Amino acid sequence: KWLAKTVGVSDAIVDGAKASIKKSKLQEAAEIGQEAHRQIQAELDIAFPGTKSEVRVELPSGKKVRKDAKLPDGTFVIIKPDTPSGHRSAAKRVKLMNDNNYKVQVIFYDPQNTRWLPGSPMYIGPKAMK
Repeated sequence: KWLAKTVGVSDAIVDGAKASIKKSKLQEAAEIGQEAHRQIQAELDIAFPGTKSEVRVELPSGKKVRKDAKLPDGTFVIIKPDTPSGHRSAAKRVKLMNDNNYKVQVIFYDPQNTRWLPGSPMYIGPKAMK
């Protein structure tokens, strides 16, 4: 009995540690994604003055979606990580927009690139803006 209880406690500790690591990785991925979006949106505005970031679009069905940017020519921009899940997500969003007759461009970023990390000379995130 004592051994079974010890194993049960150990399993709970290991499971808790795994969940904590997963949460930490997800949080890091979100922070990298936010920084990539900030930098890419800023670059789009320089390259295409008048670009709008974080645009809400109401589709003919009444469904509301958010796109990462809208270029002055009306093209909507989707920014995603260059990962299998990023490509799947982008494909779904492109299909939705194309099915509703919107022009779309996808920009993929490398989530491993250090330019998206705090402390990078290119970092423009909230901590650098204060």
